[in-house]
Amino acid sequence: LPYFQLPSMDAVRSLSFEQFRNVPWDVLNEAIKHSAVLMVLTPTATLAVAVCFSWVVLRSKVPGRSLFDFIAFLPHAVPNILFGVSVLLFSLFVLKGALNGTLTLLLFVFIVARLSYATRMTNSALLQLHRELEEAAHMAGASTWVTVRRVLLPLLTPTLIYAWLWMALLTFRELTLALILTTRENLTVPVLIWSLWTSHGLSTAAAISLILMAMMVPMIFLYWWFVRRKGLLELA
Repeated sequence: LPYFQLPSMDAVRSLSFEQFRNVPWDVLNEAIKHSAVLMVLTPTATLAVAVCFSWVVLRSKVPGRSLFDFIAFLPHAVPNILFGVSVLLFSLFVLKGALNGTLTLLLFVFIVARLSYATRMTNSALLQLHRELEEAAHMAGASTWVTVRRVLLPLLTPTLIYAWLWMALLTFRELTLALILTTRENLTVPVLIWSLWTSHGLSTAAAISLILMAMMVPMIFLYWWFVRRKGLLELA
């Protein structure tokens, strides 16, 4: 639509692809690349850390191991705006701007922000696996690493895939944290849409939003298919 208007026959007659010609495709391509990288790395790294935290809390005998669970859940109690501003000030005044405007900074923030959710998933999955499985592996001569790799991880795979897809979707659409920490060098798609929206580029922002939705549909379908398949397997 050329401008915001209520649904009507006149609005239908004014539909066209004209707004897609106004999209800054070079900027959008860079934003898509950045979002895609974060979409893959964030859930992967977060789940790796979450599995380690869950194993330390639920399986190890490390003194003060419950503190790991407290640290993992702490970001959930901090508002995203406050967390983003804190990281921005830390990167500017403590790190002297070394990571400012980089994907590394966004990746770090996204990992910390998603760690609460990831550990809830891995904790619940690990609680359902009895210790006797690991004890049997140790009795067979397997080391701790071999036990984790060949016994625990295969059994945790459905939960990890479920959590990976969910966090990937959340990462791709994340706006609040990215908006505070984004520069031209690490621009993401949601921030680009927000920037166009606030600079009176409503129609262009809407066009990019449709592109964003088209990109998200395969991921949503994959997530839906996996959850449905997993549910059917559990019922069987």
